Amino acid sequence: MIASRFSPVSRVVCIAAMLIVALTCGACAAPRESAVAGVYDLDASAVRDLAADGIDDIEDPSQQMAMGMALSMLQSLTISLHLEPDGTAFVTGIQPAPSGTWSVDGDRVSALLGVPGDDADRAEAVLRDGTLVVPAGGGMELPFDLVFRKRPEIDLEPVVEPRDVVDPDDIQSE
Repeated sequence: MIASRFSPVSRVVCIAAMLIVALTCGACAAPRESAVAGVYDLDASAVRDLAADGIDDIEDPSQQMAMGMALSMLQSLTISLHLEPDGTAFVTGIQPAPSGTWSVDGDRVSALLGVPGDDADRAEAVLRDGTLVVPAGGGMELPFDLVFRKRPEIDLEPVVEPRDVVDPDDIQSE
């Protein structure tokens, strides 16, 4: 189980990534899944902003401190969820790096991610305008929502207009 190998913050990120994978891509090549496929980066600032109000609602000072530390740790992490068009998924930025499959059903993304030697965990996320939100508790024992934003796709086609080719015999020397 992923939970046995990761710190609480890593578990939260892993579960969030799983949810993102589940929301952004499907095992089939349907247009919806293809549109969801891509790379989603953890938006630690959005997570912190969403969780800030919840910290004040926690009565136990030690739990407040733990939550604050977890959110601070997220700020230093660069975690990405990769949802491939073929329905496979993997997470970068944490070790060991979980991988697995994902699918989409409407605005819900579901991912089944794991690491070699451990059972895979299922995560669920909601997709809205290129953002995956893994809700608190969403199968990953998260105390706060995780937010992943889709990385813009880069057009690798050349922008330079082709030039006329000059025949060296047409060049006159002075």
